[in-house]
Amino acid sequence: NLTINGIFYDRLQLTELVEHKTSRPELPQWERDIYNFIREWIDGKETVEVQTSGTTGTPRKCKVTKEAMVVSAKKTLEFFGLKKGDTALLCLSPRYIAGKLMIVRAFEGELDLLITEPSSTPLEGIEREIGFSAMVPMQVQKQIELDPEAFGKLKKLIIGGGEVPNTLKEKLQKILTEVWETYGMTETLTHIALKKVNGSDRSEWFRTLLGVKVSKTEDSRLVVEVEGITDGTLITNDVVEFNKDGGFRILGRADDVINTGGIKVMPQKIEEKTGKWLQGSFVVSSVPDEVLGEKLVLVIEGDEFDANSLLEKMQGMENFEKPKEVMFVDELPRTETGKIKRKELKEKIRKL
Repeated sequence: NLTINGIFYDRLQLTELVEHKTSRPELPQWERDIYNFIREWIDGKETVEVQTSGTTGTPRKCKVTKEAMVVSAKKTLEFFGLKKGDTALLCLSPRYIAGKLMIVRAFEGELDLLITEPSSTPLEGIEREIGFSAMVPMQVQKQIELDPEAFGKLKKLIIGGGEVPNTLKEKLQKILTEVWETYGMTETLTHIALKKVNGSDRSEWFRTLLGVKVSKTEDSRLVVEVEGITDGTLITNDVVEFNKDGGFRILGRADDVINTGGIKVMPQKIEEKTGKWLQGSFVVSSVPDEVLGEKLVLVIEGDEFDANSLLEKMQGMENFEKPKEVMFVDELPRTETGKIKRKELKEKIRKL
């Protein structure tokens, strides 16, 4: 059974609805994707096909069990106290795991699934009160810039698919929606840990959900084991540190480390500091250098401007952390879910 946009469908009605919707050639692709996944979910088979985002390489498809997806959905329903009849807004594409899990949560929690076309401003035009939703950072950024009051209709929000910039976190302090940043991946069937982004209980440290065990390797890469989801332990490429309470935070990815002058730096940590002086989209990357080996560069998306004053403003940073050059690109390479393709960017700027 599933409720969609306030209308309840039993198994037979849902099957008929899916067949009707997917047989219409004029149906928008985003809506067709939703009903295609619903059909896959109720087809009686034990697995579904999911696709990775392609952040660190070519996107690939793999099969996961529906039983494991249910385990993941129940963890989220329990953590947020979602109950039958609560409205869940689906504004992400079900081509990827985050969108698929929103639908599975609606099935398992008997939620009212409100579907809308994925866009950069997902709350526009919605009049109903929404209990829960999931968005990527870009959607939250655009929505809060256009109409921050729209968040007044949304109670709880999780943000995934990429790190939430500090500049966005500060803007989120002004809204009443409870906002969490998530940590997870396709292999863990979305998030396995969360941290509160706004409010008096905001935190820099991720806390794991029930049934999740985390540790780290000798080179500080995060190791994850999720009961009912992962087949044993999963060693990630995320470099982490733990606090005394068992919380963790991400320092960067092992394959993103830049060796400049013999010092290994995480571009993500420099980006956190750089965000104090720079608005908009930017990334810290590197280009080959005869002296340093790799020279730190600040890559800004958009029109060029005189960046010398920007570099001079960067106080409180170690000399090795400061970008030595500013480069501009029309558009930063991103995956379909909005993550920056750092390797592709590095190849692109080396040709400039």
